[in-house]
Amino acid sequence: MTQENFTIKASKRELVGRSLNTLRKQGFVPAIVYGYGIDPTPVQVNAREFEHTLKRAGRTSLIDLQIDDSQTVKVFIQDVQVHPVKLNILHADFHAVNLEEEIETEVPIVLVGEPAAIRNNIGVLQRGLESLTVRAKPADIPHEIEINVEDLAEIDQTIYVADIKPSGNYKITSDPEEMVVKIVPVQLEPEEVTEEAEEEEQEQE
Repeated sequence: MTQENFTIKASKRELVGRSLNTLRKQGFVPAIVYGYGIDPTPVQVNAREFEHTLKRAGRTSLIDLQIDDSQTVKVFIQDVQVHPVKLNILHADFHAVNLEEEIETEVPIVLVGEPAAIRNNIGVLQRGLESLTVRAKPADIPHEIEINVEDLAEIDQTIYVADIKPSGNYKITSDPEEMVVKIVPVQLEPEEVTEEAEEEEQEQE
């Protein structure tokens, strides 16, 4: 699968501290870029553009950060601070990377399909992991890892990390014995359990 290209325009900023609230009201997100080949540099990015890119790129897709139209840096979105009540983005960290050096990062898992056990009312799906740790060069980091669960048909049927085969130039470094998903019995609600117990008692009488 071809990786989508993402670009965010940024400009260096002078405002710090309480002055950042003024910047946010003007529609900008204060940020900092640091890492390979660049000194820690305070920048600001358009809030709408950043939110749009964050939704599509997440934290596992490479982004071209264009600073003042004079410098382009390959970065990942490293951290995002969100207001606990208003939920607007307060600050972002961009991590510049060397395209020739491998890095290790968490990649989200996306489950594909509906397990046969659920279709046949045999059991439900229990998740053990939401992401996998992978190691690769930055351009080879997958945006997400898809796992097909349609063939899970029986109770206790499980997919472990060791069962997942990489579909690109990356290595999965999570513990191979960790459970990713598992089919477990349907848990009866308390009322249902009581009704079943009463029925059994009546049958015994």
